[in-house]
Amino acid sequence: MGLSTLLLYTSNLSALWAVWVGRRQRSVLWLYAFCSLFFDVLSYILKRTNIKWRSANLFLLIEFILVSLYFINQIDRKNYRMTLYAIAGAMCMYFIIHTLSGTLYKVNFTDASLLYGMYIFYSLVGLYKVITEIEFVMVERNPLFIISVAFLLYASGNFIIFLFENNVLLMNKGLKALLWLYIHNPLNILKNFMLAYAFILINKGK
Repeated sequence: MGLSTLLLYTSNLSALWAVWVGRRQRSVLWLYAFCSLFFDVLSYILKRTNIKWRSANLFLLIEFILVSLYFINQIDRKNYRMTLYAIAGAMCMYFIIHTLSGTLYKVNFTDASLLYGMYIFYSLVGLYKVITEIEFVMVERNPLFIISVAFLLYASGNFIIFLFENNVLLMNKGLKALLWLYIHNPLNILKNFMLAYAFILINKGK
């Protein structure tokens, strides 16, 4: 088994640990991990069976809703939460309209980059909350810190890939394949493993 195959299979199944560790919580974040696992496996099956429909658009929407719910609910001030809910709702509608106006056989990477840009913002908000309301001497034991760092790394790398997927990378399929293999897959693995670690910390805190 080559490195590329190992990365592919590990990435597709990397959320399994998080799903198992957080199974008793059944929180928004656990639901996100479950959807990540389900759609990674589904996407692989669709590619193997040569079915043209791309499940990624549906996952990108579900992912944005769940990630938004988690991070926005971490904000204490109600007026800030309501504002972010309105912004997130508008972004969902924008993504849906633009995706449906195109084709279901093509992933809407350009608009997905906007969603991932929002993840970067959410992560910074989460880190700010950790810094200003620190309850742990060792921040690496703070679940919100781990989750924020996980999404900051994951979103930052994929934001660049998604932003240029439909133009620059379309003309250089070799570079595109390398970025997905050696940037997207490792970041996806890291994010899911960090989520599993966060679930362990949450379980210990109960």
